[in-house]
Amino acid sequence: MLQYCFPRLDINVSKGINHLLKSPFSVHPKTGRISVPIDLQKVDQFDPFTVPTISSICHELDAISTTEEEKGENKAESIIKHRTRDYKKTSLAPYVKVFEQFLENLDKSRKGELLRKSDLQKDF
Repeated sequence: MLQYCFPRLDINVSKGINHLLKSPFSVHPKTGRISVPIDLQKVDQFDPFTVPTISSICHELDAISTTEEEKGENKAESIIKHRTRDYKKTSLAPYVKVFEQFLENLDKSRKGELLRKSDLQKDF
């Protein structure tokens, strides 16, 4: 029973770089799907076939720029907005939020650990 509980890796996983686990927000070379972090509280609801693809994100960004052009926004302002905030208008937004929450919790945990270490050093 235990052998079915662990991931089974074939020889190609350990040999080829493209078979290794993906970093968050990297793109799978064959499917174009974006590797996204998932909320562990909602893991049962996660469907890997619904994650955004690079082409769907490109279409979403094109639609955003078209909408902004139709509104007649200043081009310089529009370029600055594209560089900083457009991902929040795409289907990547919820995954970015999960990742940001993970990083915040990691930072809090690290700060707590540093505080405990500094308190221990004061005692000596």
